[in-house]
Amino acid sequence: MPEPLHFTDAEKSAFRATYAPTASDDQFAIFINECQRRALVPGVHVVFNLRDAKEYNRELKQSVYVKRVALITTINALRLIAERTGHYDGHGPFIYYYGQESGDLKESKIPLGKVPHAVSVEGFRKDWKHPLFATARYDAYVQLKDDGGKKVPTLMWSSRGEEQLAKCAEAQMLRTVAPEECAGLLIDEELGNGVIDKEDVTSVTSVVLPQPIIAPPVNQAPAPPVEPKPQPVPERPAQAVPTPEPGSLFTSTNRPLPEQETRVFPPEMMCLRSILSARPIEPPPPPPAPASPVQNTDAPADLKTFNDLTSRAAKVVRDKLPKSGMKEGEASALVKNYLLKASGSTSIRAIGAKTLEKIIQALESGTPEDAAAIVRAAK
Repeated sequence: MPEPLHFTDAEKSAFRATYAPTASDDQFAIFINECQRRALVPGVHVVFNLRDAKEYNRELKQSVYVKRVALITTINALRLIAERTGHYDGHGPFIYYYGQESGDLKESKIPLGKVPHAVSVEGFRKDWKHPLFATARYDAYVQLKDDGGKKVPTLMWSSRGEEQLAKCAEAQMLRTVAPEECAGLLIDEELGNGVIDKEDVTSVTSVVLPQPIIAPPVNQAPAPPVEPKPQPVPERPAQAVPTPEPGSLFTSTNRPLPEQETRVFPPEMMCLRSILSARPIEPPPPPPAPASPVQNTDAPADLKTFNDLTSRAAKVVRDKLPKSGMKEGEASALVKNYLLKASGSTSIRAIGAKTLEKIIQALESGTPEDAAAIVRAAK
């Protein structure tokens, strides 16, 4: 086994925040100690994972499920670990077995594009006289999901079931060739529904669901009437009514009417006259109707949709990002970090279905180099 690694406190804090944000102190201590002892880099060679394990509770006197730390790795990391021992001497070709109508098995050294019965591989060790023959059955490893009450293979296993099963057979062989170095390290193809999501839906970790945004209350009382303000009227000199000429209609025998007498209109009367002749002021328009509360329609996905989306993300990790030169372990860690940063969530299970669909499409739509640039930019 290689020399153990020693991480500084700052490095441990960074590993915990990035790869094990929901781990307790004891759980993270188990994880980081195993990484140091085995000389494995968190997020590259091994990923933190919590799994349900059944154990007997003496106080309750019954078996209960508890969370146990599982070390999830990749097939590339297992190959590296086996090479470090100096004993690993490679492996033979993979043999794919397909069931026939007659009940016999047909052997093939290449996948035939259909569901196999099993896959086997021979592993060689320098100090062994005979090779190890490891076999993995399809029914023992295939990962299933619920589809309308019917169990069907997940997207990755339905499209690449033969290749997935070959990884399981090779992982089983490598753990036997290097038992001390590879013991307890499992690849995602052997259990779980995607290395992207580190906590299954039965996790006891609390999830904070997004709350709907409520608009503040609006004052619906009518506005008070506006009193018109009198407009100042400039003073004008008093005008005299002209006296009628002699011989006109108005003579000394006909006294002029009071309206025709010389009168002076004081300023206050002129102001009142102006007010009375002014146009009436229209009442103000009614206030706008209060905005209806904004409803948050981007709720977390149901189990089926969530499994489909994370399977698509896992396909990007295994099929697309390695084409840009990125290792599978690094791609897994960067894609998880990208999903959390792009959605602003603390847990992938809490990301809204529409948001998760959108940010995964961003990785699927471009070239492998574009996808690598996106996940590295979110680091």
